[in-house]
Amino acid sequence: MRGEPPRAQHFLRPEIARRLVAHAGVGPDDLVLDLGAGTGALTLPLAARAARVVAVERDARLARRLARRVPANVSVHERDIADVWLPRRPFRVVANLPFAGSNAVVRRLLARGVPLLGADLVVELGVALKWCGSTPARCSLATVLPPGAFVPPPRCRAAVLRIR
Repeated sequence: MRGEPPRAQHFLRPEIARRLVAHAGVGPDDLVLDLGAGTGALTLPLAARAARVVAVERDARLARRLARRVPANVSVHERDIADVWLPRRPFRVVANLPFAGSNAVVRRLLARGVPLLGADLVVELGVALKWCGSTPARCSLATVLPPGAFVPPPRCRAAVLRIR
């Protein structure tokens, strides 16, 4: 149906996104990546806290719509998150990752030499538990999100995987 998101996209409710950003530890000097930016539920609150936000969205329509709504400290890039560059300077990631492929993103962020300061990533609960068990010194489960935290709700529970 026209105007509805594709079935694979699950957008965070704005109040959940604001809470996630508030607890992510983003400061006024930070560069932050929002991977899978969608409608900007995370992008806009991040823009109010960070020096610079790079929003990456694969869906051309969503990327164009978001680019029209963001302040000057945000750049919107239409591309797949698998192809996104990672900054050479220290950065943070706050993102509602597409559930398919989130393991590959986490693997990239944890790679040797990546100057990641921290990440708060919305992923499937099972993915978060896997990473917490395999790299416990760097990963923790920040919170579990019920399907109702998203529009439309996914069939599974999600969690915020915190990397420090």
